[in-house]
Amino acid sequence: MQRSSSPDCRGSGLIYNWTTRCTEAPPGVDVRVPGFGQTYPLEYLDPSKRSVGIYFFTIVQSLVNWGYTRNADVRGAPYDWRKAPSEQPPPPPPSVASSALALLNQDDNGF
Repeated sequence: MQRSSSPDCRGSGLIYNWTTRCTEAPPGVDVRVPGFGQTYPLEYLDPSKRSVGIYFFTIVQSLVNWGYTRNADVRGAPYDWRKAPSEQPPPPPPSVASSALALLNQDDNGF
């Protein structure tokens, strides 16, 4: 049996740091939120695409059926919902709000 050098992240919750008053991932765990601006991370929470994992697929598909296009004028802004918006590590990366605004400014539909 081959052992992975990656930590087992199942059941790894965030750790609250009382000094910084922020949450942190456990040591050795790197939390990444994929697909900013795309719909795939929002449509299914479960990569197997089983019905229990359907999240926004029905909404996105309805918009596509009405003539919208995934990742063009239907977009997603996924984030780690476990962390408060105010939890930005120093130096602060672009916030979700500023990233979403930049994403909207890329669209040429005038909204």
